[in-house]
Amino acid sequence: MELLVEELVALEAEAKKAEEQDGAKKEVVAKEKKQVVEMRNRALERIGQTRKRNTEEKEGKKETKRRRSGGEALEWLKEKGESMRQLKEQEVQDRKEEREVQRMQHEQLIRQLEASQTSNNEQIISTTDAATAATTAATAICHVAQQMMIMIQSLHKNNFQ
Repeated sequence: MELLVEELVALEAEAKKAEEQDGAKKEVVAKEKKQVVEMRNRALERIGQTRKRNTEEKEGKKETKRRRSGGEALEWLKEKGESMRQLKEQEVQDRKEEREVQRMQHEQLIRQLEASQTSNNEQIISTTDAATAATTAATAICHVAQQMMIMIQSLHKNNFQ
């Protein structure tokens, strides 16, 4: 019986310890979540809001609301214009690089075609040279055969006379 009571006390102590750890973990998670939300809000706030928040943090009081002069709008427009200009410059650079790649590919294709044409021309020349040599050899053989015929005819005439 005492053993069961001791086990129950030990289990209860472990359960309390686990709850405390869970509570601490939940607090840490909640704190981190709050920090994430704060960072996201700071990242999304406008420049004027950032100035206002910084002033409030330094002085510890809220700045009185003032009439907008349009400076923030002009500043935003300048930033927007600058970002658009940079984007267009990047697009122009990308198109320029793409055209350069296409030009290099075109030049490589032309070099390959020229090499192929040169190879074909050399093949034709070698074939033509071989045909010319064969024709010359055939002509020489015909000429020798003709000379032999003349000799045979002259021998034949001499034998019958």
